[in-house]
Order: sequence, then structure tokens, then C-alpha cells
Amino acid sequence: MNNNSFLICRLINCIMAIYYYVRWRWRFGSFGFRSRLVKPDMLTGTKAIHIGHKVHIRKGAWSKTKADLVGKLDNDCLPTPGWTGIFAQAHQDIPQLGAVGMWHFFEEDFDYDRASHKIQQYNGHQIFRHPWIAGSGFIMKRKTFLEQGPWKTGDRTGTTYYFMHMARAGYINGWYHPLIYQEHMDDPKSKYCVIKDTESFNAHKNITFGLKSGNYDDIEGRMKRRNDIVRNLLDDPFDVKYYFGWRKSIRTLRRKFTKIIA
Repeated sequence: MNNNSFLICRLINCIMAIYYYVRWRWRFGSFGFRSRLVKPDMLTGTKAIHIGHKVHIRKGAWSKTKADLVGKLDNDCLPTPGWTGIFAQAHQDIPQLGAVGMWHFFEEDFDYDRASHKIQQYNGHQIFRHPWIAGSGFIMKRKTFLEQGPWKTGDRTGTTYYFMHMARAGYINGWYHPLIYQEHMDDPKSKYCVIKDTESFNAHKNITFGLKSGNYDDIEGRMKRRNDIVRNLLDDPFDVKYYFGWRKSIRTLRRKFTKIIA
């Protein structure tokens, strides 16, 4: 191949890369979001997955779609290519699989030794179990959604209790393992995060779901909350019964006592 042919190939590759980036940003990024059907990017018996955003789902998109699987991907999350096919195959092989998701933290946040007590095998797949997962980058069966019903509306209503309700009904929730990553651009550790100081925190605190939750009032509180969540996901039990009633109370008291004597 001569130099001219090489340069032409490089130019074509650059043009195609720009095209796919713009198309991606149009669908999921700053250009807006479209609720739509996507084909799984692996050969499975699943014909299509309906991927939507919170607004589209609550307007009834998941109830109206004919897709076997439904999912949610927020416009501030960058997924690993190929995730839909892997999850579609897992749903095909695991009848009781509820919501399976991409890990929304970073690789260094995961500790296999701490999490291994929650990683279980199901028909050739591994699921890192937890009663709830992130509210973005997940896929579930449409029939499960129809059985459980839509979750409540409201800016401060997330998917956590919806997933816990699924777990109490006997469904297996968790992250696929080995982990498939999505970069949450709102994560303080993300290079895309616009919140870097007190001024930017105050400017954006009424925009994102996490900041509107009222769980923290500054950047330090936000990082503490993040670390607490990671600890919970790695160390705490996956059985949903430990998050209700007297078992929840005992766990809460034990954690407070540990902090006092630490």
C-alpha cells in the first residue's frame, strides 16, 4: 500500500469515527435522547430491546412496546459497546433474572475479594448480586415490568425501591460479572464531571437526580456518600430481607457503633 492509499484509508476511518460519535451524541448526549428499539449486538433469540429514558418510560413506552426486553440508559452515561447482547443472552439463559446492569463506578472501586461472597453462577453466567442496581445501563424482561408495574413518579423517586420490590418477589438483580462498565459523567471521579468546586456544585445542584436527592450539601459530602454506596455494594448482603424490618435496624445500629469506636 502506497502513502496515498494509506492516507485515504486513515481519512475514511476518521470520517466514520466522527459519524458514529455524532450519531451517538445525538441519541444519548447533548443533542437530546430518543427512546427507541435496538437490536442486541449478539445472536440471541431476542429480536429487540426497548431502551428508554426516565421520561419516556413513565409516559408508557415500556408498556406499549412489543420488545421482549426493556432497558434504561441515561444521557450522562457512556456504555461499553456490546452490553445489550451480553445482557440479552443472560436474560435468555436465566429465567429469574430481574434487572442486570453495567457497573457505574470505576474499575479501581471494585474489590473482588470483598465482593466475591455476592458473585453467583447461573447457567454459565456470573451475577454480582445486590437488591438494587444503578438506575441507568440496565436491562430487564418486559414481562417482569408488566408484572411489577411502573415505578412511582416524581423527581426524587428513583429505581432503588422498585428493584428492591423485584428482589422481594424473587428476582435476581445485580451487575454482570466480569463487570461491564459505564462511565457516569456525573460521577465526581469522571473527567467529564462539571462539578469541581463549591461554585460549580451550587450552580448544578438542582439539575441532576443525585444532587436533588438532598443526601449531601457539598463536594465533601458527595464523595462521602459515594464511598458509602461503594462499601454497601461490596460488603453488605445481597438478600433483600436484610434491608427491611428488624434486620435493617440491627445493621444500622451495628454500623453506627462501628463508626463510634473506629
